[in-house]
Amino acid sequence: EAYDAFLKGWEHYRRWTPEDFRKAIPYFERAIELDPQYGRAYAAIASIYTEGYQRAWDWSHVLGVSAEAMPSLAGEYLKEALNYPTPLAHQVASKWYIILLFPEEAIAEAERAIALDSNDAVGYTAMAGALIYSGEPEEAVDFVNKAMRLDPHNITNYLYILGLAHFGMEKFQKAVSFFERAFKLNPEI
Repeated sequence: EAYDAFLKGWEHYRRWTPEDFRKAIPYFERAIELDPQYGRAYAAIASIYTEGYQRAWDWSHVLGVSAEAMPSLAGEYLKEALNYPTPLAHQVASKWYIILLFPEEAIAEAERAIALDSNDAVGYTAMAGALIYSGEPEEAVDFVNKAMRLDPHNITNYLYILGLAHFGMEKFQKAVSFFERAFKLNPEI
């Protein structure tokens, strides 16, 4: 039953819009209620609040949480998620280290995500993000391509990350092309 609740939440989560994130949270909370050790559900909620924090000006009202509350909520859920580690938990931890401007720690968390499951695309997207923000966008492209091969259905996110990598390489026309393609698929990105 916990897995069913998680999957219903995941269906919304994968759409990567603030409205769908809001709809996903109760399902993830239900999964945790049914299985208090459901690390991936904790990680998914931490991811939602992390994204919400990064986009507070745009998403806080949709998520129904103040911009000021999101970092602590993300931190609480991430702490629980790391008690039951999953690649997603380490991806979120990597993103937090990027936010905090600790690139080496962000890379280390991405490495942990990949080590937990080398067939899960989230570890490779975490590594790509960490490399981009560490000033190594060229290296990030290979990690995004690997993630795309593992999860070809999440193309919007990968196009966005490729745009960031190309922007970091100062290939602005190519970056714009990736951003436009991502935005066309999901204007909320």
